Amino acid sequence: TAITGVEITTTATTATAEAVTTTNRNKEQNHHLKPKMSFLKRWIKKDTGPKISNEAKRIYYTSEFDALGDMTKDGLVNYDEFMNLLMLLGFTGDRDGCKKIWKYAKKPDGGQMNKDEYIALMFDKKIDSKTDQWRKLFAQFDQDGTGWATKEEVLQGLEKMGIPNSDEMKKTVEEMDTNKDDKISYTEFLKKQLHRQ
Repeated sequence: TAITGVEITTTATTATAEAVTTTNRNKEQNHHLKPKMSFLKRWIKKDTGPKISNEAKRIYYTSEFDALGDMTKDGLVNYDEFMNLLMLLGFTGDRDGCKKIWKYAKKPDGGQMNKDEYIALMFDKKIDSKTDQWRKLFAQFDQDGTGWATKEEVLQGLEKMGIPNSDEMKKTVEEMDTNKDDKISYTEFLKKQLHRQ
């Protein structure tokens, strides 16, 4: 079970009627890529959360690539996997925006991106800021930037956010710990929130 169910939405990036029409069409096409948020939307705002160190970002980017991007486990993502990954991360643009980022990374149509290239790309502040909602949320629990938090730290973090530690919440946090090491890794967190195995 997820913690709540607020839908992530994309927004139009220009004010012209043509851009709005294109964006609406892209929203319909991307509907299956939109994950259900599991926390209150107010905790995903741009000004929320602690500053994330570059070392922690590298851990988070690696987890994203491995858990959500590289579906064939060959160390590479193609454009479709890359676009799906950005959408799962809450990318605030549309398909055209994904394509622009792919081209910005100097990737041709039909090309592939490896993990190091993905990590380097995500360090671009503009791209990071359009895909950072899960990182910022997890950083609420991962205070030392190691890429994991204890179950107790997660529960305490949720309580600070105003989410009570009910039996259901404790069960949900327990279910996140898939390897039963009493810690929640960013990978486990992502998979639980985005309903991935």
